[in-house]
Amino acid sequence: MKFKPEETQLYHRVDELLWDERDLIGVNSNEAARDEYKSYLTYVFKLLQNEEDQKRIAAHLYHMETVNRGLKGETDAKRWRKNYGN
Repeated sequence: MKFKPEETQLYHRVDELLWDERDLIGVNSNEAARDEYKSYLTYVFKLLQNEEDQKRIAAHLYHMETVNRGLKGETDAKRWRKNYGN
């Protein structure tokens, strides 16, 4: 994909957030597994470009985690409480 400079910056930021913060499948302790998020990244980036709201993006990530990967999944609220308290 060819991006404008501001799109490149957003693309890389989304990549970092998915890897560092969201880590849907729990692999971010292994840098060799970084490509696991590329399929998530492309679609989330498109949602952001289309100015989709936060709930739509969170719902997509939850779906990917639970339906596509078969994991238990956590809502953003549960994840926040677990990582940061109330």
